[in-house]
Amino acid sequence: MRMIATLALILTPALAQAQIVPKDGAWTGTPEDATLSDGCPEAMAPALEQMAAQMAQETTTEIVWNGTFDPTQESLAAASQGVEWTRADDDTWEGAITLPQTGARIGTTRMHITAPDRIESQTTMDVAAMMEAQGQEVPGLDTCEMAMMVVLTHAE
Repeated sequence: MRMIATLALILTPALAQAQIVPKDGAWTGTPEDATLSDGCPEAMAPALEQMAAQMAQETTTEIVWNGTFDPTQESLAAASQGVEWTRADDDTWEGAITLPQTGARIGTTRMHITAPDRIESQTTMDVAAMMEAQGQEVPGLDTCEMAMMVVLTHAE
């Protein structure tokens, strides 16, 4: 009896922390928040807000998760080109966004599954690095970042 109780104590934390498995099917990405850091010059705000608005388009994608939350899998490959993913824990992945042509790092992203039908994605882009990648050098952008939260929901 004591052995069963000990085994239950050992297994309970592992079972409680089991990975959330996302549903297969259509997923809609809805931008919820786009912000500019205080380090962005006021004169650049309209252009950066326009850039954020262009990035903030709602999209629907068919995703087959193959029983595990993993943004590196083939069905998400097109969406994650240029992202080097690292698994933070069972339900969270973090990524460095780089330009495939040069390898220059232009931002970071984090995906966290909160339920089988909900994933939260937070992306922060380094505006100076983005501009440099386009061949433009704009002084005063060293601490200018654009952050965006996108919520992915499974379409029932």
